[in-house]
Amino acid sequence: MSLRSFFDPKSVAIIGASGTPGKGGYALIENMTKTDFKRKVYPINPKRREILGLKTYPKINKLPEVVDLAIIVINNEAVPQMIDECGSFGIKNVIIESGGFAEASERGKELEKDVLRKARKFDMRVMGPNSIGMIDTSSGFSTPYVPIEAVKKGRVAFVGQTGLLESVFIPLIQNIGVSKVVCMGNKCDVDECDVLEYIIDDSSTDIIAMYIEGIRDGRRFIKIIERSEKVLIVLKGGRTTYGARAVSSHTGTICGENRVYDALFEQYNIIPVKSFEELFDLVKVFISQPFPNGNCVGIITVTGAGGVTASDCCEDNGLEIASVSSRTLEKIREVYPTWAPVKNPLDVWSAIEKTGSEEVYRRATEEFLADGGVDAVIPVIGAVSWMELDIRLFLHLKKKYPQKPIILVGLLGEPDILLRWKKILEPEIPVFPTAERAIKALALLEKFGRKSILKKNKMLRNPH
Repeated sequence: MSLRSFFDPKSVAIIGASGTPGKGGYALIENMTKTDFKRKVYPINPKRREILGLKTYPKINKLPEVVDLAIIVINNEAVPQMIDECGSFGIKNVIIESGGFAEASERGKELEKDVLRKARKFDMRVMGPNSIGMIDTSSGFSTPYVPIEAVKKGRVAFVGQTGLLESVFIPLIQNIGVSKVVCMGNKCDVDECDVLEYIIDDSSTDIIAMYIEGIRDGRRFIKIIERSEKVLIVLKGGRTTYGARAVSSHTGTICGENRVYDALFEQYNIIPVKSFEELFDLVKVFISQPFPNGNCVGIITVTGAGGVTASDCCEDNGLEIASVSSRTLEKIREVYPTWAPVKNPLDVWSAIEKTGSEEVYRRATEEFLADGGVDAVIPVIGAVSWMELDIRLFLHLKKKYPQKPIILVGLLGEPDILLRWKKILEPEIPVFPTAERAIKALALLEKFGRKSILKKNKMLRNPH
């Protein structure tokens, strides 16, 4: 059964709708009014006549039609009975946003089993429980029970067993742009395979970023990703003993062995990360930059020490410091004092004193981009007022050299400057506060691109 009604329902019932600001059932309705979602919304509340201008209904069976989707946000003890009522009325798709199920207690586990038994009796699909639902920027559908602003459209789908993606992390993903955000909760029915199967066929999505605590059906998961050409980045929770214990109280999931997941990710070119910070770093780079033709990097830095540490980080992550041509060095030397050494990594401090920040960074970046031996460029600039330059110069260079990655580092001196640079450059050029984070992201971009080419060549040689 397709999950279309979870992402783009023609009609929705909100069971537990509230007229009290601050309540989850109020935020649900309020969020839908802020988006482009123009379908029918039916609040269920026996004590009110209307909420935010929408007529309310006392019970699910009093609705004028059988809705595509019901969202339940009521006390956990009442949920199994509500599944019965929804099923008897003919509703086939339900999101349970209530908590207090398998993630909470033995009683919660029994309630969750009861929910699943009743849902199966009606051939009903259930997302959750303990789910915050989803956001679909194509349809304008938004179900979080916390207040959020409209989310910017983009090409990245975020899927996970966490509501953080649709609440706390919304400001982080706004610059990136989103196609879909899905919180599966406890996965009593709809799981990562169901969601992946739907999203890999979604034309509005190029990258899938996931937070998972376990995979229920490994064989099905493999079959799905084998036919997908989308980038898949995965943060696997519960890698340690303590983490696995925390998972059991978060979603009630059994984590599985790390070595099995590591082998799966390596074989099928899935990109593993170890933190949400790294997840967002990679998404920023993958959504905006082309795959480099090789692993040779040009680094432009404002300090000698920065060049040394960046070189170490490149080698640690499988990248090489590019050997640039003598012609390139001669062109760059024109903005340097005669006594200063010119080599990669490029320390531009003395050149800035002679020529000025903007011209030095423009010249060095463009010459590195034009050099056939350089596959990607990382300019490192101090995010401080006395080094200010027109940061838009990098956007002009990206347009001129679209085939090579440019990743900017603004060494965090003044936070306001770094934030301003991000607003100007992202998502076209990702901006990081450290060279180490930029280099790690670039290294994974290069590795994924290289393995993808090998995979395509193998498929061409063995089409069947």
